[in-house]
Amino acid sequence: MNKKILMAGFLAALFLIIAGIFAGVAHGQTVTGEAKKIYVDVYVVDEKGNPVPNATVQVLNNLSAVVTSQLTNEKGEVLIVLTTNLTGGAIKVSADGFESYTIQNVTLKYNTTSPVYASYLVTLQGNGYVDKARNIYEEHKTAVIAGGAVIFFVVVVIAMAKGKRIRW
Repeated sequence: MNKKILMAGFLAALFLIIAGIFAGVAHGQTVTGEAKKIYVDVYVVDEKGNPVPNATVQVLNNLSAVVTSQLTNEKGEVLIVLTTNLTGGAIKVSADGFESYTIQNVTLKYNTTSPVYASYLVTLQGNGYVDKARNIYEEHKTAVIAGGAVIFFVVVVIAMAKGKRIRW
């Protein structure tokens, strides 16, 4: 009976040692894999602080080649995961109706013990032509609507003058 207890204790200890070794190896792989990642969070807003959805965010290396390109979500945010270092690179942000903006000389290097996190807030300025068109429309909105109504009325009168039936 004494030998059975010793054998059971030995097997239990051996099991715990082996389980501990595998747990350490598995944990080491997870930490090493995560440590080699750089998380870049970019939040894009307009000059009024409103989020800019569907803005293109490009990460460029020091040769101006695109490393990755993603679109912002409806909150104007995008999370980019890099698995290589970025030395002297750039982050370029562009969106329809806005002037593009580039952050120059970006250097992000992962370390061996934990992942690296970087956050950027980019404020895009409105494109001059889009703003001018918007302002002209706002100033003359009533005239544009009235002009459309007049054109519609003229088309109806011409059709009636030619004796054509208009079915609604």
